[in-house]
Amino acid sequence: MNHPKAFIYSKDPLDSANGKWDYGLLKQTFERNKIEEVVVDILPTTERAFVVIPGQGNAGKEDEINEELKNIDRVVLFITGDEENYPIYILKYRDWETDRKSVV
Repeated sequence: MNHPKAFIYSKDPLDSANGKWDYGLLKQTFERNKIEEVVVDILPTTERAFVVIPGQGNAGKEDEINEELKNIDRVVLFITGDEENYPIYILKYRDWETDRKSVV
């Protein structure tokens, strides 16, 4: 089993989560646990990963995001910029371990 990575993912090249204030706690957690952070615009195929998506620049791109989430067998997904009211209930994943609507 590979060591999971944290993919800082965005379909908008001008909007990355790693430059925003609310990414700070996640960054500290990833660093403390020696989880490599990788900025990507396409999610690679892997067994497991953390995925961080900034809500603001990715609203309206849920279909593309859904397709790319299929590349990861097990995922922990973070949507930052929650003040943007990102429609997380639109995202679909084959093995969500929680009720997506309860997260909103």
